[in-house]
Amino acid sequence: MIQSDRDIHRKLPEWKLAVLLFQERSIVNLFKEVKAAVTARQVAERYGLKVNRAGMACCPFHDDRNPSMKLDDRFYCFGCGATGDAVDLTARLLDLSPKEAAVQLASDFGIILSKEGEKAKVVADKMSTTKKVKIDLEDDWVNRAIRIMTDYLWKLREWKENYAPQSMDDDNWHPLFCEALDKTSYVEYVLDELLAAGKPEYEELRRVFGKEVERIEKRLERYAGRDASRD
Repeated sequence: MIQSDRDIHRKLPEWKLAVLLFQERSIVNLFKEVKAAVTARQVAERYGLKVNRAGMACCPFHDDRNPSMKLDDRFYCFGCGATGDAVDLTARLLDLSPKEAAVQLASDFGIILSKEGEKAKVVADKMSTTKKVKIDLEDDWVNRAIRIMTDYLWKLREWKENYAPQSMDDDNWHPLFCEALDKTSYVEYVLDELLAAGKPEYEELRRVFGKEVERIEKRLERYAGRDASRD
């Protein structure tokens, strides 16, 4: 049985819950600060891709003899369809998770992050003494939504690669490949909206995307349950 974040949170001591919530917000802040500071073109040039004056480079993700990848704030390959932002490009180039890629970029580009660890310790000490937990529900929802949509986006990219038709003549496309084609752009859009939003916009984001986030969370749980049954 898969436990939701809410179920896990209920079982944690209050001081550990406080630390966890601050760590989750720290990850969100990390993504926001890195994406605001670094472009996909900067990433490409930093990690060895030769970008011409037109912002084009040979795509490292397929056998590319002539530059087919366009790089600016984001990247897009006209040859293989690879696309994403600075974090996505770093993750693929260096074979890292999204979080590891964001940390790598922060280090390599000298991005100074807030000291969330120290804040968490202070809050945890207070929580263990007062036994009170004050949770901003909208903040908590946005962080959870970002985690869910990020997990789904990476799953879609995995499906697109693993279940791609073997030839152009293959009309029997796998449903997971079709889902990846249908949903990837929308999920990227929702993620961009969530990551760029400020607190005044959180309530509206929850109203607009709340049901879709819940649907996707259940979709991921069903797929994870199917994988577990095969082990």
